[in-house]
Amino acid sequence: MGEDVTDALEYDGSGRFVADRIVRPRFVCRGCEAFTQSPLPSRPVERGRPGSGLAAHRLISTCGDHPPLYRQSQVFGRDGIDPGRSTLPESVGESAALLAPLAEAIGRHALDGAAIHGLRHARPDVARAADTTPPSFAWTPARRLNNGVSHGWCG
Repeated sequence: MGEDVTDALEYDGSGRFVADRIVRPRFVCRGCEAFTQSPLPSRPVERGRPGSGLAAHRLISTCGDHPPLYRQSQVFGRDGIDPGRSTLPESVGESAALLAPLAEAIGRHALDGAAIHGLRHARPDVARAADTTPPSFAWTPARRLNNGVSHGWCG
């Protein structure tokens, strides 16, 4: 009886963007004339085009590698993709909101320990003047486990 076609943009991990096409045929029951169709697979951003691989890539790039979003937009532009000025920050925020329960669970785990340790991390990504500005550090609360390994949490 027809089909619905949905396009999703994915990142395959090797530096390529891939367009995934999801085709969902519609069927009609001859007896009761009711329509039936399989549901759309879950995606990280409802009604959005990015797939889970692209959402993960954006979060890792933003939070781990620290390039500004305009620079990420330039990377997308080299591959012929124009995400728009407001799309990148919105999708990063929506993807981060999906991970909020996980961050809260890790935070509860870190704070439930007998002692909380502070781990100091140098911030090489923060630009500073030659010798006039002290280096920048981030403090992360951590919980020491029985085997000596620390689980850090930044909330």
